[in-house]
Amino acid sequence: RNLDDFGRQAHDFGMMMGMQLIAFATPTWWLAWRGGLLPRPDAMVLFLAALAVANIAILWKRARG
Repeated sequence: RNLDDFGRQAHDFGMMMGMQLIAFATPTWWLAWRGGLLPRPDAMVLFLAALAVANIAILWKRARG
């Protein structure tokens, strides 16, 4: 209700980037764990990383105009 079209596009872009991080990082981390290269996957780490990526992407998109 308080967003204009540019704000909505920036938000959608940021959420898309965050979800793509989860979609690509989760199976990669799981396979690396099964191969003995990384520790057991942690959902909270993935969640916080996705939030960070989403917020950075939103701010970047807003700054570009």
